[in-house]
Amino acid sequence: MWLTVVWFGSLASTSGSFKVLSDTNANKSFEASAHDVDTEGTDSRYGWPSVAFWSPAAKRFLAMNKNKKAMTATARDSPLDLPFHWTYERFIVVDAGGGKVAFHNSVNNRFIKMDKKMMRSPIKAARDLPRTWDKERFQIVDAGDGMIALHSPANNRFITVDGNGNVRASSKKSANALPADWKLERLYAVPARPFLEPGSVVALHSKKHNRCIRMTEDRMETTKTGKNIPKNWPREIFTVVDAGNGMVALHNTHSSRFVSMRDKGMGTTPEKAADALPSKWGWERFVVIPTKPQENEIALWQPDHNRALASVGSKHT
Repeated sequence: MWLTVVWFGSLASTSGSFKVLSDTNANKSFEASAHDVDTEGTDSRYGWPSVAFWSPAAKRFLAMNKNKKAMTATARDSPLDLPFHWTYERFIVVDAGGGKVAFHNSVNNRFIKMDKKMMRSPIKAARDLPRTWDKERFQIVDAGDGMIALHSPANNRFITVDGNGNVRASSKKSANALPADWKLERLYAVPARPFLEPGSVVALHSKKHNRCIRMTEDRMETTKTGKNIPKNWPREIFTVVDAGNGMVALHNTHSSRFVSMRDKGMGTTPEKAADALPSKWGWERFVVIPTKPQENEIALWQPDHNRALASVGSKHT
């Protein structure tokens, strides 16, 4: 299956667009290029899944529409019917400490926030949730029958989704006192397939330049191959590694190295097994931003450098 992947920072746009060729067969160079992405910084722990939240009472998915400041909800009859190209309804679950979590939408680069009303936070990367942001933190409450409710300790209220697509804060209620007859606060947490799946083996193809990226020992290049990569070309093939907080790392088995974004372009790490990505390595972690999800295109954005991968016309990066 061919997947088009383009990575962006926040996600508005970037010059780097790649087609991900899955379970591959994938040289022009690619480089880091600055673009209009807004970010800031702090720490958060890695390692949570991507989910969507569906209300059985409202028959809607919780959504963060980038054209609206308020949270919304998208109509869908079944929790199992989340279209792959829907981006507003997908959230990375971030460990916010103290038994609380935060929910980040990659295409908006913002968190869900309750501040009297339900809204989106200022722009902030998923890994950079500030310790002082309490209105973006929620407690997951068991609501019975496989459902959950999302409670804001800072507001002492639950998230409510109604049948008209409105998302609001409930009246005040403690996390351990969810009334049995409150239906609009009950949600199903639905696993949302990531746009670049950890464990998959892929190649990244630039439609604009008709080239794939490749790793040649200690440097990154691109190859003019088109989409049909010979099976015996190991340098163009990468394993997608879960790097935490919805981020990924790209590992080349042939070189036994990770793709790394440096201050002045792209490079590779010292030799390291795919399952041994150090927790302190930041330059190897990328955010996947869907740019044309209907065509499986994504952009790859590196938070530390505030840059995205981009294919260029020459062989070397």
